[in-house]
Amino acid sequence: MPSLFSNEQEFPEPEKRGWWRRLRGTHLLQGPRHLAARATFLVLLGLSSLFGVMCGLMLVYSIDLPQIDELQRYRPDTTTELLDIHGREIGSFALERRVVLPYTAFPPVLRQALLSIEDKTFERNWGVNLVRAVGAAWRDIHSRSRAQGSSTLTMQLARNLFLSNEKTYGRKLQEILLSVQIE
Repeated sequence: MPSLFSNEQEFPEPEKRGWWRRLRGTHLLQGPRHLAARATFLVLLGLSSLFGVMCGLMLVYSIDLPQIDELQRYRPDTTTELLDIHGREIGSFALERRVVLPYTAFPPVLRQALLSIEDKTFERNWGVNLVRAVGAAWRDIHSRSRAQGSSTLTMQLARNLFLSNEKTYGRKLQEILLSVQIE
């Protein structure tokens, strides 16, 4: 009766196994199919890793985001007007001289000029212009600075109302998340 710890009958040597002989052959370790399968696996592994990193970053930076409901209740600082007994204005006080107007009060030429200067794809994008963002990131990396903007009008709104003006990648990611929610 063989021993329980006998190596010869329970665990044959690799040369006696059929799969080992096949693996030693060159037909499985080389060739275009094997290279294509390995390349496909590595590309899918890299893409899934990138997806996981992006999901993690979105989770980390979306925790401290303000609620978009605040945008509906937003009232900008306007001028305070002082009136006399008869309703005539005698003075006004303000840090910023803002007058709130409805969208329809702006002339179409002003709207078109604003869109052509600030965000040509405003009516076609979903809050983020990926082409401009990738181009700006590419220029920032090559110039080793953070000088490029790439902000759409919606991203500028999110930054001015809810975020700071610091130039960090974390703030930019929060700006992107907020602008997608606003749109």
